[in-house]
Amino acid sequence: RQAPVMEFEAVDALFPNPTTGRFSITFSKPLRSADVTLLDEQGRVFHTQKASGNRIDLDLSRAAAGVYYVRIKEGGQ
Repeated sequence: RQAPVMEFEAVDALFPNPTTGRFSITFSKPLRSADVTLLDEQGRVFHTQKASGNRIDLDLSRAAAGVYYVRIKEGGQ
């Protein structure tokens, strides 16, 4: 049995990187009610939100310095 094919939306830019708190992610194809999750290095959820459009603005200024991951799910992908 073949594994399902996952489609990934290309990120045009994530800036500034590194950041002191606020950062943005831009896409060439607009998101439609996507689930955006920020995770810490241990995989713990730090923040969640819904997003639509070509740009997501996020804020890590309340978080400790470190590495964080952004997971964006739209339409089950």
